[in-house]
Amino acid sequence: MPVYKEEKCCIKNLFIVGSSCFWRIDRDNRIINDLNSYLRENVDFAKFISLDHVLKDSYGNLNKMYTYDGLHFNSNGYTVLENEIAEIVK
Repeated sequence: MPVYKEEKCCIKNLFIVGSSCFWRIDRDNRIINDLNSYLRENVDFAKFISLDHVLKDSYGNLNKMYTYDGLHFNSNGYTVLENEIAEIVK
């Protein structure tokens, strides 16, 4: 486990905006989008990160390449998430 000097360690609050679902009748993308909008407008202690540009398909749903059940990420989805966060926290 690496040891970091205190002056080089900085923890930032990141809020990963939930993506839409893919073919889930038990989830409504409008509610997810409304919640994301509400949080973005009312939470001032975190930086919001939207992954829509890489995770959504042309219909605005979570791309099936990134999910195993239409809601949760598969390994491809987590790889995209990891790469996007790594770029932000550099």
